[in-house]
Amino acid sequence: MRIGPSTIARCYIYKKTAATIGGKRGFIGANGDVVEVMRRVEDGLVLRDKNGRIGRVQWRRLRDRDTGRLLLGYGHCLTVDSAQGITSGEHINTLLRV
Repeated sequence: MRIGPSTIARCYIYKKTAATIGGKRGFIGANGDVVEVMRRVEDGLVLRDKNGRIGRVQWRRLRDRDTGRLLLGYGHCLTVDSAQGITSGEHINTLLRV
């Protein structure tokens, strides 16, 4: 996934992610949450969560410690495999009949 100066994308977060929100430390999302990338900054990304909160997240908080890979994925749709880790009180599961 390329993230440029004009990128606005919806991303899936793979772990609980700390951010600076309104000048205070908080969490912008956790495994299964979809956030919107508002812009790229030198030390990370500015993200907006489903409640409209905007937070600045450092690159080091978005990367896997062992591999260095970004822990973000495309968030506009999910496959059955990627949705398995989501916790929800209610859901509608639809599968294509082949």
